[in-house]
Amino acid sequence: METVVKGTNHIRFFSQNATLLPGDSITSASGRYRVRLQSDNHLLIQERTRTEEGKTKWEPVRLSGIARIVTRVWFEPNRRLVVYGNVKGKEQPIYISCNAINAISCVMQDDGNLVLNDSNNRPVWSWYSEGFTAV
Repeated sequence: METVVKGTNHIRFFSQNATLLPGDSITSASGRYRVRLQSDNHLLIQERTRTEEGKTKWEPVRLSGIARIVTRVWFEPNRRLVVYGNVKGKEQPIYISCNAINAISCVMQDDGNLVLNDSNNRPVWSWYSEGFTAV
């Protein structure tokens, strides 16, 4: 399984104990959607579109509701997705997914949902358009 390392990465999924850092993204298989932690610390889902000139452009689809404070996203070895942010000058967890007991990978799907999948590739947690939610 692939993991995210520091720098600008555009991957399809990441495994346990991997970290999404500013500038990194996870892209769906078709390349239509991505979840991106921007360098300005916004965490969002974007959809790839084309301009009139035929250039690729990424449009925000969903925001995490956590504005300008996200420092990293970590898929913990204990199978939770944790969003860390800068709170009063200190890095702290600002969102923790449910304990997705069987989760082994974090995937950006072609329907625009970020999911934690089990070993049978079934989602056990998803980030829907309403924001972070448990399934």
